[in-house]
Amino acid sequence: MPKTTKTLSEKQVQSLVSKAADGTYAIGGVEGLCVRIRDKKCTYVLRYSLNGTRHALTLGDRSVLSLSEARKIALEKKLLIVKNQDPVALRKLERSSKQTQPPRKNKNFEFVAKQFIAERQKNGYWRYNRKNGALQSMRLLERYAFPKIGELSVNSLTSEITWNLIKPIWTTKTNTAQKLLTLVRQICNWAIAHNIRRFKDNPADLKTSLGVLLEPLKYARKPKQNHAAASVEDLPEIFARLHKLHSVSAKAAEFAILTAARSSAVRFATWDEFDLEKGIWRIPLEHDKSKLQKRDRTIFLSKEAIALLKNLCRLPESPLVFNGYKNKPLSDATLLMVLRRLHKIRKKEDNVGWIDPTKTRLLGKECIITIHGTARATFKTWAKSDVFKNNRRFDQEAVELCLLHSKNDGYNGAYDRAILARERRFIMKEWAKYCFSKTA
Repeated sequence: MPKTTKTLSEKQVQSLVSKAADGTYAIGGVEGLCVRIRDKKCTYVLRYSLNGTRHALTLGDRSVLSLSEARKIALEKKLLIVKNQDPVALRKLERSSKQTQPPRKNKNFEFVAKQFIAERQKNGYWRYNRKNGALQSMRLLERYAFPKIGELSVNSLTSEITWNLIKPIWTTKTNTAQKLLTLVRQICNWAIAHNIRRFKDNPADLKTSLGVLLEPLKYARKPKQNHAAASVEDLPEIFARLHKLHSVSAKAAEFAILTAARSSAVRFATWDEFDLEKGIWRIPLEHDKSKLQKRDRTIFLSKEAIALLKNLCRLPESPLVFNGYKNKPLSDATLLMVLRRLHKIRKKEDNVGWIDPTKTRLLGKECIITIHGTARATFKTWAKSDVFKNNRRFDQEAVELCLLHSKNDGYNGAYDRAILARERRFIMKEWAKYCFSKTA
């Protein structure tokens, strides 16, 4: 049996490890407990004899195991030895059983889903997503999927189970249901690719029996609604009232209308995206709806849009063009509320307000204009209007490029490199002129 040794403190052990040469040194506290030093690495070792045979059991690396933890583990092993059980033999038996155990194939859906999301996040799948794509996906699954199918094996998932998952929200929360179905389908495809799901059919694929089960609910779903937009005739008056406001959110809304840009691109815009001398705004990929790598994201600025930018207060501590609370980006709701305030004022005057006349008539309820609809749909309607003779005056392909719409062909315009800069500058110039037509 090892000799009884004086119990060393943490400080004494540290001093021993830093000065001693390679070898094994007793540190006391538990009979046979030592530190082994090899190539500047230090591990805790328990020396003992059992049935006339000497053994040395490695307890763990000193860098991850404290002295008190090592003594606690050593004491547990000594209790086994007293019972004539060999810790080394038990460890070998445990490792052997793990190696002979068949691999776990029937992993539940929650486990597989988390592995799927972790892999995408690790490989930068959401790197161009302003919002946390991994967090959004996890929240969607935690709210709707995990409570119902989280504990089920991915091998036990069927179209019927997926149908029961989707059905309660398929007609009431159409967009959420579609996102959830897409996510479940992607997870199942990933499980099939990694041989976790042994069946090659995807239970969330609409081409399977799931499509048949959801078919009766097709016309019960809420139809997709376009954003409420101001009429072309009302736009100059709305813009004139908007121009009188001096808040940051009002200027952001004004700039969005002048450039026919998406709200997100305006709210997240930074000064380094602009070349005011050339009248150009290059929207980065992460601020664009489309994530196609090589598509053109250039907005040609009118002189009115450039003047708006030059008159803004530029903060040295923030790169944002339109700064919100604590120099954070404005929210989409902030820009929307600007137009809603204008609507309330107008409604007191004429009992109608600023509404989308077409959508209001179709739905039979008041549809207040939105920033997205007014900045983009109203621009598109104006650019194609026969009343203003713009349909003949403007190149309609250039109009689509002003909206940063990809070309509608099988190759997303890959073979057409014309950016129609002159035509687009002319359109934006005339649009700004129309917007300011009732502004003093």
